[in-house]
Amino acid sequence: MFLLVILKVLVGTAEAACSCTASVCHCHIRGLTSVPQDLPTTITRLNLKWNQITTISQSDFSRYRRLETLWLNDNRISTINSQAFYHLSNLTTLWISGNRLTILRPDMFVGLENLEELYLRSNDISDIQADSFNPTPQLRTLYLYNNKLTHLRSDMFTGLGNLEELYLVYNDITDIQAGTFNPTPQLRWLFLYKNKLTTLRSDMFTGLGNLEGRLDLWLDNNEITDIQAGTFNPMPQLRELKLSENNITMFPFEDLLKIQTISVIYLDNNQMTTLSSIAYEILNSISDVNIDNNPWQCDCRMVGFRLKMTG
Repeated sequence: MFLLVILKVLVGTAEAACSCTASVCHCHIRGLTSVPQDLPTTITRLNLKWNQITTISQSDFSRYRRLETLWLNDNRISTINSQAFYHLSNLTTLWISGNRLTILRPDMFVGLENLEELYLRSNDISDIQADSFNPTPQLRTLYLYNNKLTHLRSDMFTGLGNLEELYLVYNDITDIQAGTFNPTPQLRWLFLYKNKLTTLRSDMFTGLGNLEGRLDLWLDNNEITDIQAGTFNPMPQLRELKLSENNITMFPFEDLLKIQTISVIYLDNNQMTTLSSIAYEILNSISDVNIDNNPWQCDCRMVGFRLKMTG
């Protein structure tokens, strides 16, 4: 017979009680200003969402070493002290979205050697110090959605050799340094839409060429006007390429000749006026194509394209 023990743990006169079993504690929306210290030490999941916690200290989770999932999202956290998660070697999922973090440091995630998912959406993060993710070698999903990053450097993602999903949507990114993705050869989903990129360089995506599976690259809703030839050469396993809602006038279709895996390309809502017959051949071999809402000019520059269309 399964014995369910409900523990009502009082955490202060101004704070409501947490609701716990031997494995889970729900402490969300309780008005907490710190991590309660009298919960069952057997818990594997702890929900601290929607409270008023501002600081995470090294001793906060030292009693809860069996934790596998921890929700800290939607608090007021601006400070995570050095080695605050040192005792959480069993943690696989960590939510810190909707807080007030401004910078990520190398000592911030020490102890999280088995972490697989890290959610940092909707903070105020403007910088990721070198080697910040070295303590999280098993990380597979990283959400940095809706922050204040402006530049991606080659030392930002070191230690993430197993990363598969990287969400950088809704930042202010204007540049990606050469070698930024060298530490992430297993990346499968790279989401960079809703940023402020204006130019795609041929060295921008180096490091993404050692893939055995697929790569989806979403760059829609930026301010891209120029794409250098060779930009997509480092990505032989590219499957989806989305460049909708930019200011692109010319696209290097020849880059796609060596990419046999591509099945989706979106170039709608740009400023392209003409397509060559070679471009048509390439697009005709791709199953899902969208080139709508471009200011196409039906003049002699489109003769080759029109001949291909009419056979």
